[in-house]
Amino acid sequence: IEGKNLQFNLQEVVLEFLYGVAKKEGANVWDLDVLGENPHRKKKDRYPVVQAQMSDVTLEAARIVSTRPMVAYTQLFHNGQPDRNETATIDKQIKHHNTYTFTVDRGIDTGFSGSWSAGIPDVIGATSEISVKFSTLWGNTETTIKETTHSLNLVVNVPAETTVQVLLIITEEVV
Repeated sequence: IEGKNLQFNLQEVVLEFLYGVAKKEGANVWDLDVLGENPHRKKKDRYPVVQAQMSDVTLEAARIVSTRPMVAYTQLFHNGQPDRNETATIDKQIKHHNTYTFTVDRGIDTGFSGSWSAGIPDVIGATSEISVKFSTLWGNTETTIKETTHSLNLVVNVPAETTVQVLLIITEEVV
């Protein structure tokens, strides 16, 4: 609440009360203006400004640590002829999609609280508490989609009185 007469800033009143009590007790009161440059906050140059520095985050390409085999195509060819070989042709395309997502989140949680009480012991008393918390979170997400097309054009020779199994095995990257 700003202005004159009955309007006042409750936070300022509470902080001034805390400053007065702290001065009498010889205690330190932390007044954190986490948003900075509050025009209503008195300049307090007694303590230096606290600066927080975050380490740099370097995003690198994903590394393949292993491969996982997957059967993408299977077919049995049977030749029941007793006297001649046969051939079969496989012409196949298989599309495989991999999505990689990398997320970095950073944040700050800070705040302060204070409480005080006043009154006459065993008669009347009051206790008040103020608490302020500031939290922020920011970050970024990178998503990469990798599409791989596997093509197979194969002539399979099936000998007489035999069964041939054809397996197309694709190895998937494990990141």
